[in-house]
Amino acid sequence: MRPNIIFGMIFVIIIIVTYFPFGVNWFTICVFILSAMFVLLNLNQVRKWYAVPLCVGINHPFVQDEPMGLSHVKVKTDQGWRVVGDYRLKLSQDPLSKEWRLHIDDEEMSMFGTWDKIGNEKSRTTYLSLVNQALALRDTVNQAEDVFEDEIFRNKETS
Repeated sequence: MRPNIIFGMIFVIIIIVTYFPFGVNWFTICVFILSAMFVLLNLNQVRKWYAVPLCVGINHPFVQDEPMGLSHVKVKTDQGWRVVGDYRLKLSQDPLSKEWRLHIDDEEMSMFGTWDKIGNEKSRTTYLSLVNQALALRDTVNQAEDVFEDEIFRNKETS
């Protein structure tokens, strides 16, 4: 949790402790105003993390430590929820329409969806890093082949 939310909770506890033995006094009112300010300032942060456009299956390491089967990852785009394939995702902005696009990291940079209605630029990059981390963990659970490691292994064999 963020420190401001923790401070807000501490202030609420102090209000409860000071209100019951002493009644309403200036200290209780000041603590109440400060705690209300901390909570209101952090509601936007809580809403941002509540709306992460990522969905993982029950066998994903985000959910539990020991997977029992194959793991799946879905990403919410402006068009709806879509299952991500074997590739990672990249984010780009179209220079003409200023539209934020998700691309599949393959040879053709295929279009996966748009992220215009989801967050701002900073939150989009954070969401994308979370999605790619979830995809990497999914590939680990599903024991998918790593193209990069295979290429390094082939180069060592040839030289």
